[in-house]
Formats: sequence, structure tokens, C-alpha cells
Amino acid sequence: MEEFEFVFMLHFWNRILRQFSKVNKILQSPSILLSSCADWYRSLLDILRGIREDFDALEQQAKHPLPNTVHRTIRIIIRSKRQRNYENSSDPECLRRTLFKR
Repeated sequence: MEEFEFVFMLHFWNRILRQFSKVNKILQSPSILLSSCADWYRSLLDILRGIREDFDALEQQAKHPLPNTVHRTIRIIIRSKRQRNYENSSDPECLRRTLFKR
């Protein structure tokens, strides 16, 4: 893993897990009401949506400790499907019938 990706993931997960920890402590309180639980879960969803929309700020936070690091913003992963023997045949239905017909 590259340095930038590592630092970015540290900032990203730190922000998420800190919020989950706060809400978790509140939800474990014995005196909490069910309506309050629903409100806290909604607030947690709003926080997660905000983190998703605040991606650029997270990226800037990760760049700050690594000023000389050049990174690619977009990473493209191409996965190819592995062909099986029966996928190369001209008539797959015919092949299936002959294989499983006994």
C-alpha cells in the first residue's frame, strides 16, 4: 500500500470509528429511550453521509503530513472473468445436455 493511501485510510477510519464509538457509548446507557436510539442511529447515518460528501477534505488531511507525495486520485481496477471450458463451445446448451444426460 502506498504511503498516501495508508494515511488517507487512517484519517478516514479514525473519523468513522470515533463517531461510532461515541454513539455506541450513548446507546449502551441503561436509561436511554427507544426513541432516542432511533435519533442517534439517524444522526450516525447523517454523519456517514457527510463523510462521504466531505471526501476532498479527507484527502487534504491525508496530503498534509506528506507534502512531497505524488499520488493518483483515480485508481482503475480491471478484473477479467475467467473463462471455463464450457464457455468456449459454440452451443453451450447442447454441451450441458450431453454432460448431464445419463
